[in-house]
Formats: sequence, C-alpha cells, structure tokens
Amino acid sequence: MLPQVASRSWYHSYDAFRSVPKDLSEASTSGASMTLLAMVTCIVLFVCEMQAFLTCKLSTRIVIDSNQDETLKINFDVTMIDMNCDFVTVGVWDAFGTDRMNVTRNVMKQRIDHKGERTGHAYTEDEVAELEFSDASFTSEELAELDSDWGSSSDHFKHDNFQGVVDAHDFTMVNFYAD
Repeated sequence: MLPQVASRSWYHSYDAFRSVPKDLSEASTSGASMTLLAMVTCIVLFVCEMQAFLTCKLSTRIVIDSNQDETLKINFDVTMIDMNCDFVTVGVWDAFGTDRMNVTRNVMKQRIDHKGERTGHAYTEDEVAELEFSDASFTSEELAELDSDWGSSSDHFKHDNFQGVVDAHDFTMVNFYAD
C-alpha cells in the first residue's frame, strides 16, 4: 500500500493547476456576480452562433458595369503546337453563363512551326473567307488535274517511283493494302 501512496504523491507534484482547499477559500457576492455574468455571456454567445450557423441566407446581387463601350479589347497569346488553327476556338459567355458570344470574327490566328517560330501571315476569319472565295484563275489543264485528284485516290499509274509521288503532292497518304 505504501508504494501506491508514494507514486500518487510523486504524480501530484507535477500539478500546474493547484487548487486552494475549501476551508481556505471564501465565496463573495462580487465573485458570484462575475461568474453568473460570464456564464450568461457564454450561453448567449453560443445560442447566437448556433442560430447563425443553422440559418441559411440567400442573397443575390447584380452589379452593372459602368463602362458604356460596346466593345472590349482583350489581348491574349496562346501557343498550341501540333494543333491546326481550324480546331482552336475561343468561347466567351455572358455574365450569367447562358449566352455564348461570337468573338471568332475578331480573333487573329498565326501559324507556327514545331519550334514556335511564326510561319505565314496571321489572318482574321473574314480574311480567310475572302481568300477562300476569291477568284483563283486556273487554266483548264490545272482544273482537270485538280479534278482528277478528287476523282481517284489511286494515282500510282502516273508515277514511276515513290519519290516522284512525294514530290508531286503536298500531302502523301500511303496505303499498304494490308488485311
């Protein structure tokens, strides 16, 4: 029994929050008032915070931009290597996210090579449409050659060697007739 009392005494020696025995303490009216005030304050604070936590407030606010200009100039520079310019689009929606704005008319696209160097000229959509529909004056022989390329996908009767095929066309697709 003695070792247990000694271990408890040793354990209690580390108590940092010692209490005064009841016979040495005295209750006062001011101490009771302060205690009750602190308890009421804590209860009111707890109830108010719980009510604010459980209450759901919905608020909607719309702010109108004071800028009256019809257009807004936005400069952006995006580099996408190995992607054709035809497949790159820009999506712009209104502030509510419901209506998509048409901004492709004013977007300039610049072709680049695999090193990121600019090749060719940057054209707008209007300039590209104008170039596509412009009157290209071809001779009847050139038109016949162009039409013959579309009429048959096999032109292996026109060339004697593979290098001749590659040199004759901008793009060369090879079908090895594999089954």
